[in-house]
Amino acid sequence: MIQNTSLDTFLEQIDLNLIGSIGVLCNQTAFSFNKRRYLLQLLHDRGVLKKAFIPEHGLFAELQDQEHLDITELYNDFLPGIPFFSLYQSDKENSLQVPADELMNLDALVIDLQDVGSRYYTYLSTLNYLFKTVAKQFPELPIFILDRKNPSGRQIEGSVMPSDYTSFVGLEGLPHRHGLTIGEMATYFSTSTGHNLKIKVIDGENYQELPIAPSPNIPELETCLLYPGQCLVEGTILSEGRGTTKPFQLIGAPFLNWSDLTHIGHKMEEAIKPYDFINRGVILRPLIFIPKFHKWTDQHCFGFQLHLTGLPFHSLLYSAILLRIISEIKFDRDIWRKGSYEYGNVRTAIELLAGDRELLYFLQGKVELRHLVSHFAETENEWITTVKNYFGNSLPVYSLIK
Repeated sequence: MIQNTSLDTFLEQIDLNLIGSIGVLCNQTAFSFNKRRYLLQLLHDRGVLKKAFIPEHGLFAELQDQEHLDITELYNDFLPGIPFFSLYQSDKENSLQVPADELMNLDALVIDLQDVGSRYYTYLSTLNYLFKTVAKQFPELPIFILDRKNPSGRQIEGSVMPSDYTSFVGLEGLPHRHGLTIGEMATYFSTSTGHNLKIKVIDGENYQELPIAPSPNIPELETCLLYPGQCLVEGTILSEGRGTTKPFQLIGAPFLNWSDLTHIGHKMEEAIKPYDFINRGVILRPLIFIPKFHKWTDQHCFGFQLHLTGLPFHSLLYSAILLRIISEIKFDRDIWRKGSYEYGNVRTAIELLAGDRELLYFLQGKVELRHLVSHFAETENEWITTVKNYFGNSLPVYSLIK
């Protein structure tokens, strides 16, 4: 039996004729398996769809990371007569934040996006930026959030983003792995900023797994669980597995060799042995892979695949340790990616992704692992307190660090 999702619940419970003209922020994950149609099609069929807003990666997750969607005419055959507005254009100044005139003549917004539980994932930034425009120009506009389970669960990791590191890949105040659903995050954005928008969260019997990939490099549930740590690899010249069938499950580069892999494996075992919550969840398997695009295209990369055992583990700490060991073993090679990384920010990729001076110090070899573990124990408890302040004890977010 196919479960009802929040999309199905929304269509069953809300009288669309009483709402009027609707704008929708979604991508291909907004699909009803019961009705075999996309949310956009279902609203279009009922004559209430006014405009569609498309996040990074495109409507069908057809675009890779940081590829702009400047031409939306390709969607015209899909929904004739409906204007599509890209929220990730080359002109980021006028697209990341929705221009107010794009929201005019709308009677409501519907948002149906699959988040993956990590602050790097840009759909949360898109949601937050949209809320800022609504709060400033249309504070009475009703917003329906079609909620979904967080595929990363309720576990949290890392530290909250400070203002001086905030960017499109990391909103101020969010930890690396946050433990909230997109509906809960929408509520948090609205209340923590004092905007108190007219939000209604629609629940459903949501899938825990990912029936549809939310973006091209999050193909499966395992990827979501590794992503809080493995996204740091984007801040290096190592391949994170883009261009393969296992993005964020692979790590490697042509300048490594088999002897390096053996050495790295031994050093990892030694480093994580005292920390059960780090070492129990992953098995590191050495291998050679060849990316077909992105970093090191068509080159043999010596590296590892990270295999999950099914036990909870701290992805961020695991990947941070792995990157530090690789940088120490290849001390003659600067593995950190150079240059600015995101629009409107001069910081490097690893600075923006880490978003934490203590984590950066650890990656640079300036502090020991026990210091970083202690730091994360404190910051993760701070986020748990923040969640309780806004939601009481109804959300069982938790940290593995005791």
